[in-house]
Formats: sequence, C-alpha cells, structure tokens
Amino acid sequence: MPPGRASEGVELGVGQPAATDPSPLRAIARVGLAVAAVGATAGWVAHVRPGPTALPSHLSWAVLAVAFAVAQTATIEVQTGRESRSVSLTEIPFVMGLLALSPTAFLVARMTGGSVAQAVLRRQWRNPLKLLFNLLVSSSEASLGLAVLHLAADGSSPDSVRTWAAAMLATTLASLAGALAVATVISQVAGNRCWRETLSLGWWVPALAIGLTATGVVSLLALQASEWSILPLLVVGALVVVAYRGYAGLVGRHGNVERLYTFSRLLGAHAHADSLLRLMLEQVSGILRAESAHLTFVDGTVPTMEVSMRREKPLTRHEPQLLASASEKILERVSHGQSVLVPRSTKAPELRAWLTAHNARDAVFCPVRGESNAIVAVLAVTDRLGETQAFGSADVQMLETVANHASVALRHGELLRQLRHDSLHDGLTGVPNRTHLQRDVERRLASLFQGGAPFAVAMLDLDSFKDVNDTLGHDHGDELLQEVARRLSDAVPSPGIVSRFGGDEFAVLLPDCESDDAAVQRCQSILAALSEPVEIAGVSVDVSASIGIARAPTHAGTWSDLMKRADQAMYVAKRGGREVATFDPSHDTSSPSRLALVVALRRAIAQQQIDIYVQPQVSLATGRVICVEALARWTDAERGPVSPDEFIGLAEKTGLVRPLTSLVLERAIEACAAWQRTAPGLAVAVNLSVHSLRDDGLDTQVADLLERYGLPAELLTLEITETSIMTDPESSRGLLDRLRMLGVRLSIDDFGTGYSSLSQLRRLPVQEVKVDRSFVQRMHEEADDASIVRSIIELARTLELEVVAEGVEANAAMDMLRAMGCHIAQGYAISRPMPVPELGRWLAARSSTVPPPRLLSSPAPTH
Repeated sequence: MPPGRASEGVELGVGQPAATDPSPLRAIARVGLAVAAVGATAGWVAHVRPGPTALPSHLSWAVLAVAFAVAQTATIEVQTGRESRSVSLTEIPFVMGLLALSPTAFLVARMTGGSVAQAVLRRQWRNPLKLLFNLLVSSSEASLGLAVLHLAADGSSPDSVRTWAAAMLATTLASLAGALAVATVISQVAGNRCWRETLSLGWWVPALAIGLTATGVVSLLALQASEWSILPLLVVGALVVVAYRGYAGLVGRHGNVERLYTFSRLLGAHAHADSLLRLMLEQVSGILRAESAHLTFVDGTVPTMEVSMRREKPLTRHEPQLLASASEKILERVSHGQSVLVPRSTKAPELRAWLTAHNARDAVFCPVRGESNAIVAVLAVTDRLGETQAFGSADVQMLETVANHASVALRHGELLRQLRHDSLHDGLTGVPNRTHLQRDVERRLASLFQGGAPFAVAMLDLDSFKDVNDTLGHDHGDELLQEVARRLSDAVPSPGIVSRFGGDEFAVLLPDCESDDAAVQRCQSILAALSEPVEIAGVSVDVSASIGIARAPTHAGTWSDLMKRADQAMYVAKRGGREVATFDPSHDTSSPSRLALVVALRRAIAQQQIDIYVQPQVSLATGRVICVEALARWTDAERGPVSPDEFIGLAEKTGLVRPLTSLVLERAIEACAAWQRTAPGLAVAVNLSVHSLRDDGLDTQVADLLERYGLPAELLTLEITETSIMTDPESSRGLLDRLRMLGVRLSIDDFGTGYSSLSQLRRLPVQEVKVDRSFVQRMHEEADDASIVRSIIELARTLELEVVAEGVEANAAMDMLRAMGCHIAQGYAISRPMPVPELGRWLAARSSTVPPPRLLSSPAPTH
C-alpha cells in the first residue's frame, strides 16, 4: 500500500471538512470505477502475459496474508506540517509475494490480509463505503503490480537481476497508483487542498517505496536460505519501528514547545478581540493537530456563546453546541476545573452518543480561568488528525498549558489597558510616575528643535515628612502623600504634569516658562496651595516643601541632565532654608563626585574590599538548602554602604566590571570550598554581567579558580540575565559551551522579561531558569502573575530545565510554587542576604541537612 498516505486507505465521513462535491457517494463511485477499470485491465494483462516462475522459498499465501495484515496495521506516524500521515510497510510483503507466489496465491494473500486489517483490526466495518473502496484499491494495486512484473520481467529467470528490478518497479508503481487513487477521492470530497498536500510530500514518497521494496527483496532472499531467518528479520524490523516512534515522539515534543512559544509570542501582538480569538483557535488546532478548535464562554455553569474554527475555515460565532449537549460527567468535571479527555475507544454510552452527535472521533475539554480563578470559558479540540493517532494524556497537558496562556490572553485587552495605566502612574497617589513624566519631557525636548516653547521641571521634597511617618505611622503618612498629590494636581492645570518619584519626592512639569522668574512664580503658587494644614488622625499637620527648578533648554537639553539639575537646585533650597531655588552652574558637582566614586571603587577592587553576601535557595520538594547566591556588597570608608545597583552599573560603564567579576567569583568559590567541610554539597551561584559574556578568557579563569580551591565544577552555577544572553545568543554560545564542558551549571536569570526565543533557548547549554521576581512577589495575590509563573514552569519542565523562583516573600507564594512543580525557591520568606560567616549559624539554627552534590542532567564532556 502507498506510503505517506493520510491513513492506510481513504478517510471519509467522521471528522472531515464539508464536502465540496454535492454527493460524496457520487465522487467515490467515479473514482472507484476508474480504479476498478485500471485493476481489470492490469489483471487481463497479467493473465495473458506470463510472468517469471516463482522463487522457491518457505513463504506460503497464509503467511503472506498475515504479513499483509500486520504491515497494514502496524503503521508509523510521519508529521508533515500540520498533517499526521500513517506510513505502512506493505511494500515489503508485496514484493515478496510477487516473486515467491503464483499470481492467484498472491491475490488471495493480498485480499485476505487487507480485509482482516481494514475490516477487523482497524474497524472499518463501521463504514462499509470506506471499506469497499479501500479493498478495491488493494485489489487494483495487486493486479497492477502483477501486470508490471510480467511486462518488465519478460520471461526472465526468477533469480535474475532483471526479475528483481521488475518486482521492485512493480511494487513502487502500485504504491504510487494507490496513493493517487486515495488523494483523488479525498480531493473530490474534501477539496483540492489534499492534492496540494500530496504533491508537497516531494521525493521521499517514491524513495520510501523503493527502500521498503528493497527490504522485501532482501527478506525473501534470507527466507530462501532458511525459514528461521524470519526471526532476526522480525527483531530488526520491530527495533527500527520502535526507534523511529521514539524519535518521532521526541521531535513532536520539541515541535510542540516551539509552537507553544510562537503561540504565546503572537498572542501579545493581538489586542483586537476577533483577531485574538482567530489566532488563538488557529494556534490551538495547530499545536494539538486537531481538526477543529472551539472556545465556549460560560456564565457560571451556563454556556453563553461558542466560537469555532475548522482548518482553513473562517472563525464562526454561534450558539453553544459542544458544551450545551455534553453529558453531566463532562460538565461536572469541567465545572470543578478539571480537563476531560473523550477518547476514541470510550465505551461510555453517553460519551459515544456525544461523539456521534457531533460527528467527532475524539475530543479534549479544558477550562479557562479568569479573574479570581473563576472559570470563564472552556477550550475544546476535536478530531486528532490521522486515523491511527488519537488524543492522549500528553495532549491534555499541552491543552492545559495552552489554556493558561489563553486565560491571560482573553483578558489581554483590558489587562493591557490596566497595565499601561499602572506602568505610567503611581500606585499610591494615582498621579503620573517617573516614566510618564520622562516620556512627556523627552517629547518636549525634541520639539524644541522645531520651535517648541521652553519649559521647566520642578523637583519638590516635603519638609519633615519623616516626622509624620514616625509619629502617626506609615498609613497616615500615605494619607498625607495622597492629599499632597491631590492639591498639586489642582494647582497645576493641564498641560502641566504632576509626578511622584517615590517617597515624598514629586516632580512638576511647567510648560511655557520663558524665564526663571515665571517658573518661580508658578512654584510659589504651588507652595501656596500646599500651605493649608492637613487633618490626619485628628491632628492638624502643616505642609511645607522645598522646590528646585531647571529650565529647558537653558539649563539642560536632555532628560537626565534636566532632572539632575532640578534635583541639585532642590537640595540647595533645602540646605539654604529657602522654599524655591533655580539651578545655577555652580551647583553642579556631579562630575567630580562621580569621578571620586570611580576612583574609590577602583581602589576597593584592587584592595579586595568588596565583600559577598549569600542568600539561600531551598528545594521545595525536601525543604533542604541546596545552593546560595553570592551577592556583591561594598561599604566605602567615607560614603558608607553603596547600593549594588550604583556601583555595579558604574563598573560596567567604566570598564571595572571584569576585575569586579573576578573578585566576586574568587570570593564565592573560596567560600563554597571552605564550607564543604561543614556543609558538603552546598553549591554557590554567581551572577555574570553582559560584559562577562564577551570575555573569552572567562572559562579559563573559572577553571583555574576551581582547581586552585579544589571545588567540584557542579557546585558552581553561573547566572546570566535573559536580556544579556539574548542580545547576541550566537556569539555567547561559544563561551557558554566551554563553561558547560567544564561541568559548571548555567542558569538564565530574570527569565520571563527578555522575550527570548525558545528555539534559541533549546540550543543553549543551560540547566536552569530563574523566574523573575516581578512575577513571583505577588503571585499569591495576582492571578495573572500566577498564570505566567505556571506557564514558565510548564515550559521549563518540557525542556527538562530546573526552575528557581526568586523574590519569594510570602509562605502562600511558596505553597503555590510547590503545587505548580517548581523546584527551588529563593527570597525573604526563606532568608535575607547575610554575610558569609553567618551562613553556618543560620544553617545550624534551621537544622537543615544538605543533599549530596547536585549533578548535571547529563555528564559534561571531558578532554
């Protein structure tokens, strides 16, 4: 039978697209008559033209019939695009029968084996029309094969090369003729699409037929030598089929991951409801390789509307059908948030009745959750493509992952608007935030070159706000900030902007300020609006502030310089006891102070005055501490503690990041090697900057440090942020491969924020991803964050990567992560960063036992 066919024989009736021919029976009859005519003609030719004598062998028609039945049933699946094609191995017994049996015995074996396979093993007795057509194709193939053999062999001896070549040609042509017949009848019923798909298979269809035919010839020659040779042939054949199925499954899983990533990426680009729904259902049917996909919206447990899409058909909205007619068993499980698989083999009467009513072979239902974890819709797919493939547990899991993405996407429009508002406004006061003000200021700065009006920015800092917090409490301090924001907004009419920068700092955009005096007058009116006391908790609080002003373009021509100079003027006003001060060039001390900080940092690195703090990472499965992250800390003798964001960013800009990284790496490896005596197996993780990925000598340096301190490579994890590794993944790959060859673990930090491609991620030698803290911190309060974290965990599980959740600040979040299958947690809920000497005491107080060394998922190559 023909290889590369959508199934072994034609697939009609159940689950097919709407027929383009007004009468499918008429189309099948036309093609069937043509097939019968070809078969009759070929049979007459085979009868009048004698063929070669059958080769002596241990093969009988009964054995060959069994071989036909087995080969026609035990197919292997080949995925071509979205199509699942079952490839049979019938060419092998076909060519063996041509050479070893008489024409009559060959025809009897072919029809007997085909009838058992089609009618019994593949249950086509339920569809007599399909069974009749397929048996007709089988008989015509056999007749055509005999005719070609008789014509091409031309009386040659049975063991001649010409006879073998003729048999191989006959088998190949019969296979292609069968494929042509099947494609023709399907194209008549389902449209010309099937012709395009058949032609798109290319050269591998005849190549596969020739290969299988050659295998049959070799098998026949082996049988001539001994009938026991069938045993090793069967073993080899079974191993090949099993190996291919395993390989095909692996390829399919990786393909699903890629399609899932594409699905999640494309969803973010569609905000319009119709385009979002269309994309969602198209991608769902593609990922699950389903004939159709449906999304039924529900109100409580009542279906309200159904959106459906079949392959190459437009999106349709209609009254609920699938869920409205579903059995109580399906409705009950879905209403409780459980997915439901309706398999082809189900014996339940209500499920069989439902499949019959909807002309479906199998189906999967999965609930989609919305706000407050309530079920808002049900996602369903029906009819897995291909006759031998059916939906299984892996498809249920994949649909659940897709549903998590769909859950976020269904609220994408509303959520996007809310996120945009939140990203540009302060959460406490509701006024615009720093980002909002920066966008407007930069727009105005750009317009200055086109004749735009000058403007000013004022930085405002409340006086004695700390006293209010300390005396009345932070809640009442927040009330004061909200009232100040309201008064400022009233005092600064549009197009002016009031923005909160954090704490008790506000910034105000003052448009159309031609002079310093004009800006000062506006700020004095602002101070007047704030002068009235504020009643808080029964206490009358006087409000005063210090304001610094910088004008554009007089004082600065960029956003950063403008804000810096307004801030400097504000501190001049505060130190001088003045309410308002405008910027003066004598106030600018930033350049000398920055230079002094660089000098101090360089000296601190050279004198090894950079310390490391460690923050534990705990296994959620066992509760044991398995790793600590090393964090750089610097306390300057004059300035005191310097923020890591400040000095690390300064190091990256001034070329000090390489010696800083070297110092932190050495400190971390030295500490990890030392604590192996008391906490064996406890690993350490070190962050690398984007500049470290450009350091070709990093792997050599790491190898030297590991050897110097005697630390096993698997106890060192190097963390690279997602944005840095995806900036240029190809150039980073070489260094990462060399680090991986050392046995060092590699982790992608801040995962979920860098828009990485899973196709790139799969090629990187990483063993771990760290979910960004912005998703984890509020996942126990925000359903969207929880959905994102769950999706990342499921994707990582598919790629066989460990997952670390950083920023865990609540036990509730830790419980949710454990339930989602996250491996490791890190955050304040476990411990804040601590100096290295305190780690031993902390571990002892926790009474934690440390596990054996955590090995890589696969051994690192050695040289």
